Amino acid sequence: MDTSFNIDAPLIIAHRGANVDAPENTLIAIELAAQQGATWIEVDLHLTADRRIIVIHDETLNRTTNGKGRVLDQSLAQLQQLDAGSWFANEFVGEQLPTLEQLIKLLDQFKLNVNLEIKADAGMEGETSEVTAKILQQHWPVNKSLPLISSFSTLALESMQHSAPHLPRGLLLEKWETNSAALATKLDCVTVNLSRHYVDAGSIDSIKALNKKIMIYTVNEPTQARELFNMGVDAIFTDCPGYMISAMQE
Repeated sequence: MDTSFNIDAPLIIAHRGANVDAPENTLIAIELAAQQGATWIEVDLHLTADRRIIVIHDETLNRTTNGKGRVLDQSLAQLQQLDAGSWFANEFVGEQLPTLEQLIKLLDQFKLNVNLEIKADAGMEGETSEVTAKILQQHWPVNKSLPLISSFSTLALESMQHSAPHLPRGLLLEKWETNSAALATKLDCVTVNLSRHYVDAGSIDSIKALNKKIMIYTVNEPTQARELFNMGVDAIFTDCPGYMISAMQE
């Protein structure tokens, strides 16, 4: 575990970039988040047919591109021919699905920190983590703060723990349950990322007792954000970083 992992709480993380203002998980959405004052962003990673890593949330292409079918069934070249912007608005026609390598360059350019969420089709969790770890080893700038690697998949986190133990890990859960403490400890996670729908004082106290950071998804109302921060939450994920950052400064 990277014991130096730290964040400046209260932290506002741009969920899939500034995805209220631009198509999610695209370079323009990340650039806009930076322009709106975000210092952290969160994106989702999937494996391609030719074992590259692409930035997209869903297992299928249908919702956020003009393609169809599974991401895993397409090569990187095929995926980068798709339009990942026109579904959102005409001004974003031609936006591509970014590769992890392209993402890393943009993060470095805008001095952004990142939470990389490993998404994986069933049975591909380990390989997705392994390929991600290899790319990060080859391309992550040596002087840049390490990315936080999170996942709902225990298999993905276990694989990352084995492949790149120095990278800080975050356990993604919907809610904190009786076995969650043992899981977070076993996986040596530095954060626990919970749904706003199920977080309460008891779960916050339990996580803090383990000396883990608490991150809550997805919060778009300033009133709720303030309440969560007052309860001891360290970070929130939001779809509208500019609006939320401005509201928190009032």
